Parts: sequence; C-alpha cells; structure tokens
Amino acid sequence: MRQEGLRIIRGLEGREAERLLECWIEIWRGAVASHRVFMDVRAERQGDALNWTVRAA
Repeated sequence: MRQEGLRIIRGLEGREAERLLECWIEIWRGAVASHRVFMDVRAERQGDALNWTVRAA
C-alpha cells in the first residue's frame, strides 16, 4: 500500500521530517504487533510518500 500526501510532515524538511516519520512508522508497527495474529510490517520512504508492506508472519 502506498501512503501519499503525508500531512504529518507537511512543512517539515530534512532531519526533522525524518525523525517524525521514524516515530510514525514505529507507532504503526506497534499497532500491528498488538494484534493476536503476528504480522510483519515494513515501510520505505520514497520522497513524500511511504510504501507499506504488511504480511502475515
């Protein structure tokens, strides 16, 4: 799944945007990990978008 137009980093650049996205990704990883069915989640930043991969473990 591709997440574009990330309002969470709108107006931010450089390291500030990177740190915020790192936190955002970890929040979602935690949400996925809280499910009883274990899943693997990965996120890759491509410009102002995130490409998410969610798979059953």
